[in-house]
Amino acid sequence: MSGLIIRGDVHTRDPGCPRVEAVGIAGGTIAALGTAAEAAAALPGAELLDLGGHVLPGFVDTHVHAQWLGRSLSWLVLDDATSIGEIQRRLRAAADAEPGDTWIQGDAGFSITDLAEGRLPTADELEAAVPGRPVFLDRRGHDALINRTAARIAGLGDDHDGLLQEHAQVDRVRRHVPAPDEATRRRWVAAGTAELRRHGITRAQDPAVTADDFDVWVDAHRRGEVHVRMTLMPLGGPDVAPQALHARAAQALAGVDPAFLARGPAKLFLDGGGSLGTAMRHRPWPRTGSSGVQSTPTETLRAYAAHAAATGEGLGVHAVGDAAIDLVVDVAIETGACRSVHLIHAYLAPTDAAIRRCAEHGIAVSAHPALYWQVGPDLLDQLPEEEVAASNPLRRWLDAGVTVLGGSDAPGPPVGVLFGMWQARSRRVRGHEEPLGPELAVSAEEALAMFTPDPLRVGGPADLAVIDVDPLHPDPGALLDGSVLATVVAGRVTEFPQAA
Repeated sequence: MSGLIIRGDVHTRDPGCPRVEAVGIAGGTIAALGTAAEAAAALPGAELLDLGGHVLPGFVDTHVHAQWLGRSLSWLVLDDATSIGEIQRRLRAAADAEPGDTWIQGDAGFSITDLAEGRLPTADELEAAVPGRPVFLDRRGHDALINRTAARIAGLGDDHDGLLQEHAQVDRVRRHVPAPDEATRRRWVAAGTAELRRHGITRAQDPAVTADDFDVWVDAHRRGEVHVRMTLMPLGGPDVAPQALHARAAQALAGVDPAFLARGPAKLFLDGGGSLGTAMRHRPWPRTGSSGVQSTPTETLRAYAAHAAATGEGLGVHAVGDAAIDLVVDVAIETGACRSVHLIHAYLAPTDAAIRRCAEHGIAVSAHPALYWQVGPDLLDQLPEEEVAASNPLRRWLDAGVTVLGGSDAPGPPVGVLFGMWQARSRRVRGHEEPLGPELAVSAEEALAMFTPDPLRVGGPADLAVIDVDPLHPDPGALLDGSVLATVVAGRVTEFPQAA
């Protein structure tokens, strides 16, 4: 019997057999766990791979926009811009690289605090960079920036300031932007999932997949271009009933092995973003006096929750602010959907009552430490530091007994799991040397558990990550210097050579 033996410091994440020396793999499954000699006896003639690293269950990212991640690797990304002048220069360069009158699109994930001017560029300033050429810059999947030409095309008038807030406004312009063809979107899927694999991620969940994009994912899978196991959350809303949404997704995935490409819970955006000042809060945002934006009507949320309760098909709800979190919990309890509903983000200072009720009723949380790192400066610019320090309270969720699973919310936040574990332990945010709310940090063991929910067991899938740093190192900073040496998905190994 041939196969593969991977030797190293193996963290199985199985309490009954936590550390072993080797993993034996045959036919895409784990055939042996134990000493190297025991694995060799179970798999005579097997190839031996010893990278001198720590071998873990494959990392799981429960919230990553994989297709958008692939897109970000090939189009204009202005996330690191430091001034409006720089944004204008880079827009001109993009226009020069692709002459014509087509739309210029890109990511504008920078914070107001990142820009020297301390404000966002206006429609006129973007217009000055590329006169007559429409510009659409996505801001973290919620807002967008447009120039004067784009505003005119969308019929928004000559006095529009260029900022589109939340999905209803964004969609008024997006419908005029030519959609990328299927081949382009398939390339994004391939590039995004390859990037996930490079970070040791073997299973991930894309949390906002449109009906058309299900077909793209299936086509990419059949071409062998999806490089990790994926769960796709169909994007719902008031314009589609949950029954129809799930039926369309199921039809697209008919005949596809769900072990590699599966239909997940429906996804709803209930509120806006903390960094954008549009999350739903019980107290108004100090600068604007607004209590946030409710993107999905309560009636729609209730209909989706009731469907989840009746069918078990599941529902994940983007709920950032404390008022949004409370509304999801209220509706989940009211409809009996608690164990079919999970909160997404839920970081902006959830109340003690909300945390207690989630624990009592079995409502899980998909939490994203890298996102908290990314948006920290924006929150500090808008809210008192003590409120920001109380946000993303992983310690409180876990102490209450709530199930917390880790994700990145990339692109924008860094995609690496090592980075996510570091942030969960350090409570550091971008641009700040001191931790915010250090008492809310989690332990090394808890951080690892958030991203490795699938223990290694004989007979289980051979999905592993090999890294060059001890994931339980007492200094969380050591994780930032760590690298992924190899990723194994269904027994197939991809090595990532390290620079000397």
